[in-house]
Amino acid sequence: MKIFISYSRREAEWVQNLHAKLNNFPEHDVWMDKNLVGGVDWWNTILDNIEQADIVLYIMSPTSIESTDPRLHGLRDYIPFGWSEERWQQQLQKEAAKRSEATT
Repeated sequence: MKIFISYSRREAEWVQNLHAKLNNFPEHDVWMDKNLVGGVDWWNTILDNIEQADIVLYIMSPTSIESTDPRLHGLRDYIPFGWSEERWQQQLQKEAAKRSEATT
């Protein structure tokens, strides 16, 4: 089963962990934009992978909702996957710690 993961860059670390876990199942072919290589037509590669996917998994977060490219709206049906409030708080704390480290 080919799975396309759509997400916001702010959740990249968490999504990469999800990607790795899904790839543990040999029947899954999981694609996300980290699979892009230099020199390719990235937009058409993304569209091709969406079209070829059996499932589009949309990782819903405040940033993904705000940052989703409008060209993708209505392109495919998708399975929304949201984070819990607890997960949001953990992510916010993690980002605050990174900013604090960067300024010290």
